[in-house]
Amino acid sequence: MLPLESLQNTIAQSVLGKPQFGLLSLVSAGRADPHRRLRIYENNTRASLTATLMAVFPVTVHMVDERFFRYAASEFIRRHPP
Repeated sequence: MLPLESLQNTIAQSVLGKPQFGLLSLVSAGRADPHRRLRIYENNTRASLTATLMAVFPVTVHMVDERFFRYAASEFIRRHPP
């Protein structure tokens, strides 16, 4: 078992799109399989980061249309994770 800080860093890297081998074996299945559970965190993280970018750049959202901004934000987050 990983120390808590290492586990948190491993999950964070996975959620931000950098696959972490062996992580699924550390996540208990519960009602959903581990891969699906991690995808929920990934989707929530992306949605939160996108919403933050939209709040910081409201004029840009208005100028380029919300759908395009969401796409561009998703690409930006994927290429330049926090």
